[in-house]
Amino acid sequence: GWALDPADQPSVKRGEPQRQGNYWEERAECRAPMREGSRLLVRADFGSISVTPGAGANMTCQVRLRVYTANEAEARRYFRSYELALRPHDGGLFLKGSFPTERSRNHKSLSAEFDIAVPTRANLDLETQGGEIRVGKLQGSLQAVTAGGDIRTSDVTGPTRVETAGGSILLGSISAAVEARTAGGSIQVGDIKGAAVLETSGGEIVAGMVTGTLRAETAGGDLVLRGASATIEAQTAGGQIQIGDSGGSVIAQTAGGSIRLNGARGRVDVKTAGGSINLLQLRNAVNASTAAGCILAQIDADQKTFSAS
Repeated sequence: GWALDPADQPSVKRGEPQRQGNYWEERAECRAPMREGSRLLVRADFGSISVTPGAGANMTCQVRLRVYTANEAEARRYFRSYELALRPHDGGLFLKGSFPTERSRNHKSLSAEFDIAVPTRANLDLETQGGEIRVGKLQGSLQAVTAGGDIRTSDVTGPTRVETAGGSILLGSISAAVEARTAGGSIQVGDIKGAAVLETSGGEIVAGMVTGTLRAETAGGDLVLRGASATIEAQTAGGQIQIGDSGGSVIAQTAGGSIRLNGARGRVDVKTAGGSINLLQLRNAVNASTAAGCILAQIDADQKTFSAS
């Protein structure tokens, strides 16, 4: 049989540790051929991940490892026990950075930065146990999970699912369905061409126009939603709710704050425990209640559209 050119094999080159003031640093480089449209899986015990699409038919990665100690022997021991591997996986690539031993994994004086370049068309599945995740303009799907840190992306064409256990989420425009969840922080996303689920345990949610259904939920913060072509569900445990136009029904609830809606084709059901309610250009049935504050509802339905509800 024919042998693969060594240049086509995934390679990982690790440099010599260098002293940099109060820490030691080791730089590593990895590269491998990567087909347009294939998938890159990244699993890191810790560290930030940055991915820049547009790299031709290769995946390249620069990894910076740091150990915050003045002791060279200790630093070298950590670098030696850190495993960095890149291998083919399921038609794509798998990059893994890990400490096999628990003792080293829990060490607070370690940091890692992954700087990755991939082809323009790629599907990404990224996971780190701690650190921020950044992704440039991507033609493909994205899954990004971090146990702590912000997640930021430019525009993404494929289905997008992002999750952080603590940090804010900032997404560009997404041309497919979106799921974004954070255990603490704000969520901001551009226009979405697909169903959207946006959830935070604390922080505001701001979203562009959604072509599909939209569910936005926060345990504390304002909801500012430009609108959706189908049903909108909006819930906050404390904050104002502002919604643009809805092509479907609207269910909105706040434990404290005003609600403003600029149009709905479907049924509207809104409730606040304290604040005013302003509902404009309604074309269907409405149910609005506030424990304190005035309610204004402007209904633009004629007999035909109204009785169809």
